[in-house]
Amino acid sequence: MPWWWGYTETVSPSPPRLHRISTLFGHGVTSELSPQCAQKRTMHRGCPAIMSNSPHRSFARITRNDLARLAQIALDDFADLCQRKEYCRRYADRLRLICLCQGAARHYVHHDRGVWDFDLWGFFEEVPGHPFPYRRRGEHDFGPSKFGRDPDNGNAFKGRKVDVIGRSIRMPKNETPIEAVPRYLREARTKSASLLAERPVIIVWPVENRGRVIWDAR
Repeated sequence: MPWWWGYTETVSPSPPRLHRISTLFGHGVTSELSPQCAQKRTMHRGCPAIMSNSPHRSFARITRNDLARLAQIALDDFADLCQRKEYCRRYADRLRLICLCQGAARHYVHHDRGVWDFDLWGFFEEVPGHPFPYRRRGEHDFGPSKFGRDPDNGNAFKGRKVDVIGRSIRMPKNETPIEAVPRYLREARTKSASLLAERPVIIVWPVENRGRVIWDAR
């Protein structure tokens, strides 16, 4: 059984330095790092629920600055993972898109469901025979902000929880990453793809496409 089966990362309480991102992925983000949480959480079958029944939602608008902050959290998470875990090092230069998905993504587009937490999905160009650890999830703290916090999380988070998940998908040479991800959702060959396809998908990285809606299931 691989190391990442049913694995949720314990996140360092001290934010890693930004140079890891530029070294491993070649694109830094200048927004402030959010505080991070050292509390280990329980994996929910490898894929967080699309929507929570929690009444503690925030209806504050998600701005491009918020997307930049989320991008920084995910970039830092993946960079740290690829540095620490030998299995993941083959993916250090294969990250192509980071997207906001699920409930918060719907709120960004339609402003009708509020934010319970933030779900960030990194899409990597696949290494044949060496999939990105699809059951691994990093959990982070967005920190104090206009979005408040979810009291259902107890004292584990000062702000909204941020889940960071990765997928390796097929990206043919004749297809851009922005074309590959919607195709992955349309094909719906996995439960994760089917669930993600139920809500909008918004690019948070790379910066030149930040805020672009590449999928809207409405």
